[in-house]
Amino acid sequence: MGAFNKLPNYTRLDYLLNDVTGWYTLTNSSRTDFDHLPNELKIDPSNQSFLINQGATECIRGRQKHYAKFFTGLRKTAFTNLYTGDNIQDKPSIIIFHLRDERRHLRVYYINGYKVYPKVLKSFVSDFKRLVIDLN
Repeated sequence: MGAFNKLPNYTRLDYLLNDVTGWYTLTNSSRTDFDHLPNELKIDPSNQSFLINQGATECIRGRQKHYAKFFTGLRKTAFTNLYTGDNIQDKPSIIIFHLRDERRHLRVYYINGYKVYPKVLKSFVSDFKRLVIDLN
């Protein structure tokens, strides 16, 4: 077993791409009262140098009328179609984005109130993938 034998609590959200609008629309959530991520997300190329320097060639943003804007870079991991991001507007958090089925489905794992040092992020993502994503 890896360095992270006990993973933190997380919320899983599933989105489906709307081919007409280009936005991912929330289809379900593991928590009905979860409001940290908006109901619609869109992936765009990153044109901000600080994100590109962090390994985020794409960014993801939200569209929601009643909540603050959501925005984060999609930082590449060692795994195809698996990215990390964060949400510093609330409190430290880790977000893992998993694009599936040729990018038509987006599964988001939101780990609220949890921060991993950059030196162990790779190991954390690897363990999370093995213990959570590969089993779903």
